Parts: sequence; C-alpha cells; structure tokens
Amino acid sequence: MGDIYTKWLLAIIMNLMIFSSGIKAQTPNNSEMLIDTTYHAIGDSFTIEGTGVSIIPPAYFIPFVQDGKIGFIHKGAGSTIQIQILDSILYTFVAAGFTEEQMLKQHAVLKEHGSVLTNSGKQAEFFIISFFIKALDKDVEYERMMLLTGDYKRTIWVSANYPVMAKPVVYSVLRESLLTIEF
Repeated sequence: MGDIYTKWLLAIIMNLMIFSSGIKAQTPNNSEMLIDTTYHAIGDSFTIEGTGVSIIPPAYFIPFVQDGKIGFIHKGAGSTIQIQILDSILYTFVAAGFTEEQMLKQHAVLKEHGSVLTNSGKQAEFFIISFFIKALDKDVEYERMMLLTGDYKRTIWVSANYPVMAKPVVYSVLRESLLTIEF
C-alpha cells in the first residue's frame, strides 16, 4: 500500500512541477513578466528576499518575476534561469521522479543525470532534458538543465532553459551559475 501511494504522490508532484517549471515561461501567452532593467551587477550574489537562497547569475542576465517565480533572463540568448523553493519536500524525493519514462510523459527527453556538488559543497542532482517549443511556423529544440538540492526542510530547484542552437555559447556559464546556489 505504501509503495503504491508513494508512486502515486510522486507522479502528481512531478506532473505539477514539470508543467509549472519553465516550459510555459518560454511561451508567448502567459502572464506578464516583470523585468528589473536597473540591475547591472556582474559576478555578485543575488539573494532571493526572505528565503536565504542566493545565486550568482551569469553576466547580463537580469532578474524577473513571473507567476510568483523568480529568475533571470537574457533576451538575446533566449535563455532563462528560474529558482523554485519547495517547502517540506526532500530534493532526493523530487529527483527520484526524473526518470526517462516520466520525461517522455511530459514530451521531454532525459539526456543527462548525475550527482554533483555545489560550489559550497552541498550534494545535488543535475539533469538535462530536451523538449520542443513552437516558434512561429517551426519547432525549436530547447534544453533545460536542472539542479536539485536542499535539506530536510525544503528543496531548492534551479533550472536554466536555452535553445539548443545557443548551447555552445551558454551551456558552461549557465551550469557554473547553477552550481553557485547557496541556502
């Protein structure tokens, strides 16, 4: 009974989180994105107010808030970083749901998964998935790298979305940024 309940709960959490975690942030018909065009810091840590969570965004990525989610955007590269804090959920529980089968149900492909350490020495799980977004009359392939970390109180989920055609330019700076997450 417990195993079935756990799988059912995990499936519900994964569906909600995948659909709310950024695929829609790349589509044109969602709510207004509030962008802080006055932010020009490079190499400085950015702390999310009231959370104790901080990250060093890549140069020229500027903060935004949309649908209660906080992140950074670089319009020229078509790339975003989003940070979500999930209270009362262990990050290992969330990471266990990122399977090839689960990604296929979400029309995404799991390309990479591994354990990493953040720059501050915290254990984390790192994933890359790919998916397509309709842009004008063609499908554009995007990748999302996700870093899941946390403690016994919460999960810190940092994701970065970028078009595959920009990968040679943005991949390493986005990965380096995700690894700067602190809490």
